[in-house]
This record gives sequence, structure tokens and C-alpha cells, in this order.
Amino acid sequence: MEVTVRPWCQYYIDAMIVSDGVSFRFTGIYGEPCVEKRTKTWEVLRYRRTQDDLPWLCAGDFNEILDSSEYFGAHDRPEWQMEGLRQCEDDCELLDLGYQGVPFTWDNMQHDNTNVKVRLDRFLVNPAMMSMFPSSF
Repeated sequence: MEVTVRPWCQYYIDAMIVSDGVSFRFTGIYGEPCVEKRTKTWEVLRYRRTQDDLPWLCAGDFNEILDSSEYFGAHDRPEWQMEGLRQCEDDCELLDLGYQGVPFTWDNMQHDNTNVKVRLDRFLVNPAMMSMFPSSF
């Protein structure tokens, strides 16, 4: 297996991987924790999308959810906030592989109505990657 790390920043590390003569891309994500700056993460992903047409796996902590069902807490998540990740997914032609197990990947471990649980971590793939591994989840 050959791994070539490409340019990176505080939001991601990007690599091209060649295994048995097949090339694909892996991008590890850490979404901007500050809500007001989170669009920077989406801009980075959109830019990375334009770099090639390789099968692509993009995974990590996006610090955002796609749907209110991925959030448990006293306050609702604003729709505009979730829309940023949804629009980025669409623009980059990425598909969520889904998730099995405990429904939330982060928990603030507080009690009563101060408890917040969220699914922040996810694996996204483009159609080319999905066709390489059609049974992935």
C-alpha cells in the first residue's frame, strides 16, 4: 500500500492511497468547532472535491449534524446550521454510509436537561468509492 499525504490544514488531512494498483482518496476531517466559522470546513471540502475524480472516503468529526434526529438536548439545533453540512454533502456528491450502534457519537456527560448528545462523527463516500465497496456501511 502506498500513501501520499497531500496538502493539509487544521480542518483536514488528505491522502491518496494506492492499494493493489487501485487509487482512492482519504480525507480525515475535524470540523471547525466555532459555529460562526464552520463554513470554512465546508469550503475546504468543496475545494478538495475539485482536485481530482478519485474514489473518495471522507471521515471524521464534522462537528455538525445532518438532521435533528442526530441531536438530543434541551435546545433545538438551528436549521441553517444543519443545512451547511447537507449542502456541502450535495455539492461534493458525498453519501453518508450510515451508522450502527449507540445513536450519538458525542455526549457532554452532564445530567438532566443540561445533557447534550450528538452524532458528530461520520463516514462519507462519493459514488465511485461506493461502487468499489458496495457493501460498505
